[in-house]
Amino acid sequence: MKKAVSLTIIASIMCLTGMTGCSGTDVTELDSNVKTGGPGTAIEVGAVYVGRRTDDEGYTFIHNRALTEAMEALEIPVDTNLITVDKVVDEEELLEAVDQLAESGCDIIFGISEEYDFPLATAADMYPDIMFCGCGGVLSNGINLINYSGRLYEAAYIAGICAGYDSLDSGNNDIGYVHSWGDEDTQNYCNVNAFALGARAANPDAVIHVDLVSEWEDTDEVNAATEYLMSSCECGQVVSSLQISTVINWEVFYEFALQTAMNEGSSLDFYSDIGGSYYGGTEDGFIDAAIITQDASEQAIKASDIVTDLIASGQWTIFSGIALEFTDTDGDVTVSQIPRDIEDNEGNVVVQSGDRGLNDAVIRCYMNYFIDGVIDES
Repeated sequence: MKKAVSLTIIASIMCLTGMTGCSGTDVTELDSNVKTGGPGTAIEVGAVYVGRRTDDEGYTFIHNRALTEAMEALEIPVDTNLITVDKVVDEEELLEAVDQLAESGCDIIFGISEEYDFPLATAADMYPDIMFCGCGGVLSNGINLINYSGRLYEAAYIAGICAGYDSLDSGNNDIGYVHSWGDEDTQNYCNVNAFALGARAANPDAVIHVDLVSEWEDTDEVNAATEYLMSSCECGQVVSSLQISTVINWEVFYEFALQTAMNEGSSLDFYSDIGGSYYGGTEDGFIDAAIITQDASEQAIKASDIVTDLIASGQWTIFSGIALEFTDTDGDVTVSQIPRDIEDNEGNVVVQSGDRGLNDAVIRCYMNYFIDGVIDES
């Protein structure tokens, strides 16, 4: 399989009247805004996308819907207070798009792709009075640039639980996982690893076969990888990262960021209030893992509810030296917490038994291995 281009979840948004998308170096000049009175009209919102704001499905569509819903909830007029630039791919285009958004008076700019991470940092240095938010990246500058993402691996663990119970019911311990971001992205590893830990909590004999495809939304490649895992690896079921990604409530962050920007007059105060980065999870509603369990077995739902409560309350973390095991007794599911090493699939201990676990920075930036029980088939 081809190695994937690393893409985070991207969205396209409604733009100002008269604004058209840009492709290549053709960035259309933005119309000036005429604001009407009302609660959110004091803030001007800018966004840069790699997709098109007119997309009606996929990554771009998801962010479009989330940002516009957040603006509407805060009574920020979308038609007059949101400016977007579409189809921005490389660093030069990103800087050109930011220039235009800044000239149009934007107070806050969202760069909705992790591919913008480094050029967005350059742009933030150029405009210290503007608040910048980079989706999926890891950079912040202590002044006016924050990054935002989420613990999607929490949902992957829940999906693993459901797959593990299904494998017990079918008698087939081989489970397939198609990932659409590629082997250069740590998000790939942490999601697959969390999925494997969840599957093996339900079925200790589960084996996870992973295939990587080269495009986030290429359904043909996903279908081909699924067929390969089922036929060549004899997997009884296959789960894809596209299925798991549907649990993210991006509007939770956008509303939080916009409200903070409206409350604070300066980019430095905004940075301080956000804390430099936002990494949302189950506890704040950014991850809604209940979507994963809609068609799951009764036992899987009960086990997933237990795990969701443990995570949301802070009583347990996935990448810790405490493993979960589920027991089904007369229809009731109980959970046991077992001190246990986490090993990679080459036998190296990556988390010691009993350890509290890996912190967010390590998970986001340095997880570049698959754990024991995962076979890379790509």
